[in-house]
Amino acid sequence: QTMDDDGTNSSKWSLKALLARLRGDGFDVDTLWDSIKDIIIKTILSVEEEMHRAFRTFVPSRCNCFELLGFDILIDSTFRPWLLEVNMSPSLATESPLDHKIKSTMVMDTFNMVGMQTELYQGTFTHQGRVHSKDRVVVHKHDGSCPRLTVDAMRVIRETEEEYERRGEWERIFPGPNTSRYLHFFSTQRPLNILLAERFSADPNVTAAARVNSLGGPSSFGVFGSQVIRQ
Repeated sequence: QTMDDDGTNSSKWSLKALLARLRGDGFDVDTLWDSIKDIIIKTILSVEEEMHRAFRTFVPSRCNCFELLGFDILIDSTFRPWLLEVNMSPSLATESPLDHKIKSTMVMDTFNMVGMQTELYQGTFTHQGRVHSKDRVVVHKHDGSCPRLTVDAMRVIRETEEEYERRGEWERIFPGPNTSRYLHFFSTQRPLNILLAERFSADPNVTAAARVNSLGGPSSFGVFGSQVIRQ
C-alpha cells in the first residue's frame, strides 16, 4: 500500500526514490544505472534486424510507429543487474496513487515525445508493402566539393532533435556517450543509423567505428530512433 507520493514509505517505490535511497546508503548508483542501460541497449540491438525487417514490411510511416517496452531487472547481492524479461505490453493499470502519478505522466510524456503525425509517408509501396525513399543520405557533387545532406536526411535529423526536446522525463540512452562500443552489434550498418550516431553521440570514436563497420554494407535505409529509459 502506498503511504506517500514518492513511495518511500510503502511496498512499491518509484525508481527515482529507490536510486536515491541506494545512493544515500553508499551504493555506487551511477555504475548500476550504466549497467542497466547497457543491458537495455544490447537487448534492443539483438533484435534490431528483425524489427527493421518487420517495420519495412508492415509500417507505412515511421512517424506513426513506436513501441513501449517494460524491462524487468533483477539486482543480485553483488549489486549486478540481470535481465529477467521484456514485456511488450507492460501493465498501465493504476492500483495506487503512486501508480497513477508515475504511469499517467509516463503516458503523457510518451505521446508528446513520439509526436504522432496524420500525414502519410510520401514514398511508394511495392507489392511487398515496402517503402522506398527516393533520396540517399548524402549527395556527392560532381565538381569535387563537399557532399551535402539530402532533404530526407535533414528531415530525419530535425525530427530526432525535436523528439529530444519533447522527451519530458525520458532519458535518451542511445546514441550516447559510448555509442562506438555498440556499433559492431548491428547486423547491417545503415546510412541513417551512422548519420544519427555521428551527429548525436558524444563519443569521439563513433565516426571512425561507424565507417569501418559499414564497409561493404548495403545502402538501405534504417533509423534507430532514440532509445529511451524512464526514471
